[in-house]
Amino acid sequence: TLAEADVNNIGTSADLVANNEAIVFEADAGTYSESLVVNSTLVTDATRRVTFTCAAGSEHLGEKDAGVILSVPGAVAAITVYDDYVRIDNLNIQALQGSSSNYGIYFANALGCEVDSCSVRSDGNYGIIVTNNSTSSPSTHRIVNSVVIGSAIASNYCFDLRGTTGSGSVSYEVINCAGYGMRDWCRQGFSAAAGTTTNLSLINNLDLGCSRTFQT
Repeated sequence: TLAEADVNNIGTSADLVANNEAIVFEADAGTYSESLVVNSTLVTDATRRVTFTCAAGSEHLGEKDAGVILSVPGAVAAITVYDDYVRIDNLNIQALQGSSSNYGIYFANALGCEVDSCSVRSDGNYGIIVTNNSTSSPSTHRIVNSVVIGSAIASNYCFDLRGTTGSGSVSYEVINCAGYGMRDWCRQGFSAAAGTTTNLSLINNLDLGCSRTFQT
């Protein structure tokens, strides 16, 4: 949280694209009892962007209580991302307060975001949710090499991938991922207005015990 709060002052300016710069935050292994909100005025693109990851030697290696653990202290999302092109990599995310409001990762109308090699546990409605509403910019979101684990409640999803109400298109790639224990493995919904396009690629994934694999 402290690192993200200073993000506008790290580069040459807040325009990472103009400066051809990228920012990478590396966390040491340990438990961080906080919810991270990524919300800045940075100008970014698919390569000149902000990444949150672990330091060398602090990988979780698939262990549920190892590596960089982001443990949510309340009924909120562990990570909420408003900025475009943010990358979340190799973090162990735990939203386990027993509330439907406990989300793992919530991308809120952000473009081109990526999750790689993360372990996400959520007791809430969503493991990873991406909304891409009210935008006319084409966007691709990638979730790769990650696992989402939850407990089935009335309506919850390992991967909830929304459409766009703007005039553009949104694409999702979910590759080499596993989901366990929630009601639905994947939902693709809210593809609202005429003229919008939502593309979804699901490649080499595992549904491990969800009640339904796919819902629209």
